[in-house]
Amino acid sequence: MSIQFYLGRNGSGKSKEMISEVARLLSNEPVDGSPIVFLVPEQMTFQVEYALAKLTGGMTRVQVYSFSRLAHRVLQELGGHRRERLQKPGMHMLIRKIVEEKKDELLVYKKTADTEGSLRDGAHHYGNEKASGLSRNARASRRKRPTRDA
Repeated sequence: MSIQFYLGRNGSGKSKEMISEVARLLSNEPVDGSPIVFLVPEQMTFQVEYALAKLTGGMTRVQVYSFSRLAHRVLQELGGHRRERLQKPGMHMLIRKIVEEKKDELLVYKKTADTEGSLRDGAHHYGNEKASGLSRNARASRRKRPTRDA
């Protein structure tokens, strides 16, 4: 396995040279050779895939990756890929639903719990607690629950 870097200014023929080299490798061993990984900037993935497919008629050994896609693939292979996280709007919807269901049980923020600011702050604090790396039980034991006497 070897790594080849093509460096140069814009328009100096780097892409054309790389595509020609890969096409040559594919013509020598279209199926049986080792995989060829083509690492390109995000905006070039389709362009390179299209050029290779057009030039060679197909590309079974070539894998064209952007940097982010390569990272995703490595994490997938090594088992480090985590579940997708909720985006902010999804988190706000979930917190709004929980607040609506539990509003009668709230002691401190009962009147303002369903305002946009409270929901946004709740999502922010929840995200910070999750990022702290503490387990659910450890996070719960850190909180001091207010009582009706307070």
